[in-house]
Amino acid sequence: MDSTTMLIPDARLEKITQDGDRFTLSFSLLYLIKIMEGAIDDTLWKQAADLVIEGAELDGPLPDCPCTIGGGDLTDNIYTYRDRVPLPITWRDDVLCKLKPEDGPVFSIQGSAMTLNLIEDARYIRHVAKET
Repeated sequence: MDSTTMLIPDARLEKITQDGDRFTLSFSLLYLIKIMEGAIDDTLWKQAADLVIEGAELDGPLPDCPCTIGGGDLTDNIYTYRDRVPLPITWRDDVLCKLKPEDGPVFSIQGSAMTLNLIEDARYIRHVAKET
């Protein structure tokens, strides 16, 4: 089975916009690991994306953008993913985005829905050894 995982560390957050209770986190750079069953190696890619959180409430100050993300958690109901998140993200009900910019305090946005919209095509970087 083939799958894709988004890496949170080193993501480049360009801006955060708010429209009522909807937050859009615009990333100019996300790293993706593409895993192919039966392949010797995985592959590393980069891509831009918007993470949209609806029915959202902010906890903590928003970071000064642009900024690089040092790590974080995305929560889909009872599942919390730290620093690595399986795609696609089209979650409903209780969702949470908790990020730590490299040069700032942790902020979190809790909501009722979260969607990751990939922008343009992913660009290949290199092959990487499979994790065991």
